[in-house]
Amino acid sequence: MLFAPAADLLNYPVINNLVVSQDAQFRSGRRWLRLEAIENKLGFDEDQQEDVNGTIYKISIKAIVRGDAVMLRQQLFKMSKCKSWIARVRDSAGMIRVVAAPDQLLGFNYKFATGESLSDLRSYQIEFYGSFSRPAAIMS
Repeated sequence: MLFAPAADLLNYPVINNLVVSQDAQFRSGRRWLRLEAIENKLGFDEDQQEDVNGTIYKISIKAIVRGDAVMLRQQLFKMSKCKSWIARVRDSAGMIRVVAAPDQLLGFNYKFATGESLSDLRSYQIEFYGSFSRPAAIMS
């Protein structure tokens, strides 16, 4: 999974007919950030719903990150303070989905769990989320 604060962008990806034709361009010294999720613990959900404003797409990108190091905890806390993220995710079918437009920015939250027994995994559950007027774009 790749993600970045929207403030790091120089230009958003160019999207035509839900297909990315040009990737995001970043400000000097900025780039996509990488997150290594536990294998098979990265999910992308896109739920089409109708409301009073018409069709909306609720997007949720969830992952589980192993461990509980001080630096990881500090970074996730810092990330939770930023309210505008973009993301690029390779789904289980190999498609790359991009959520990145001025009107399509993601929120972020996380949850830590130690589990109830010694065999449980100490990990963070993270989520990027948002509601948008169109589905995520596909990277060609």
